[in-house]
Amino acid sequence: MLIDIKTNSTTTLNALISLLKKYPELIRSTSLTWVITGNRPADVLFTSYPGFILFDGALDKNYSQEALSKIAMMSDDFRKYSSWKGENNLPERDDSVLISAIKKSHGLQKPVRFWDAPDNANAWHAFMVLQADYINTDHIDSLAVFLSK
Repeated sequence: MLIDIKTNSTTTLNALISLLKKYPELIRSTSLTWVITGNRPADVLFTSYPGFILFDGALDKNYSQEALSKIAMMSDDFRKYSSWKGENNLPERDDSVLISAIKKSHGLQKPVRFWDAPDNANAWHAFMVLQADYINTDHIDSLAVFLSK
């Protein structure tokens, strides 16, 4: 469960933790992971949160081993790497930059995703070829059809 915090990270995260503690079956579930993205506390505080709370790391940051232990995945704004709109082929220079970023995340044993990325079949295919682990989409039905092919 990727929770995108848009308000104060500490206040909102504390409220979320209080709420989740009322549902122990959700926080003990082995098939559900609670990952905080968006506004996050400073990474030096990650380990102060309960074990059931993990974080979405910023791909362009370097983390301590302690902080990495609380990071479930790495993410970044696609626009930091490319201005490609998902039409035609991904420019070769952008391809190389994205491959390096993905390798960095995989080297840390973390899956990777890009947000604010092109959201069409051509882009989805490119992300699969690049070996991005997650595809962000606002077009779930279209992505489901694409993936079924």
